[in-house]
Amino acid sequence: MEKALARHAVQIVRPLATTAAAEFHEVRRDDSRAVLKLWPQGHAGNEAAGIRLMQAWAGPHMVAILGAGPDSVLMEALDGPSLGDLSRQGRDAEACRLLADTARALHASRPQLADLPTVGVWFERLFALPLGTCPASVRRDITRAQALARDLIATTAQPVPLHGDLHHDNVILTATGPKAFDAKGLTGDPAFELANAIRNPKGIPATVRDPGRIAACLDTYAEALDVSRHRLAGWAAAKCAHSIAMRGKPDTDPEADLLSALLAET
Repeated sequence: MEKALARHAVQIVRPLATTAAAEFHEVRRDDSRAVLKLWPQGHAGNEAAGIRLMQAWAGPHMVAILGAGPDSVLMEALDGPSLGDLSRQGRDAEACRLLADTARALHASRPQLADLPTVGVWFERLFALPLGTCPASVRRDITRAQALARDLIATTAQPVPLHGDLHHDNVILTATGPKAFDAKGLTGDPAFELANAIRNPKGIPATVRDPGRIAACLDTYAEALDVSRHRLAGWAAAKCAHSIAMRGKPDTDPEADLLSALLAET
């Protein structure tokens, strides 16, 4: 940590959060606030591509990267509620519109970046998921989602840079407008970009599962990205199944019903 603090010439003000992969600290450099993300393992791992993409997408709709090293990244401090907070406060329609606007603005620029991981690589865990102990309905739905994912990957005609995890809680509504952060940095079908947003934000399960809300989000997000609604719906179901696979207990997963609801739109 000391090397990272010296490299960025910052001082820790207070810890913000700790995840399985990283630590977040509010820091001060000269008279300005910033956020320092540290990887205790000494490297960014699969998040390095996201840093490069956020730097390439520098502008009013992306958090500013103030400095990057092998074990850390320094970002501007974003003040304001997340779009997820807006949704949980009963302003979900507004939050979804702002998320769509953010995606549209980011995708107006498609930087040429080499060596971004592909969406297809992310889905290997879904394709390898054993289903022997699953109830018949869950096995049917995940098998269908696996087939959808394979077809969508195979038929992606023009891969583009993707944030990779663009959902409500990864966008802050600042005084100057919404700003995204925490990009994964992928390349793939533009219709994948807001697939994960359909099953977000966390904390309002009834809203996320509402058929009217699912249909409205598909319409709004497909228009914002100028993509096929059908492909977006397919990716939303595939991404939900992927999340189930990542948790590793498909027979009891709490999103099994959501997967069924998303598959109904494909």
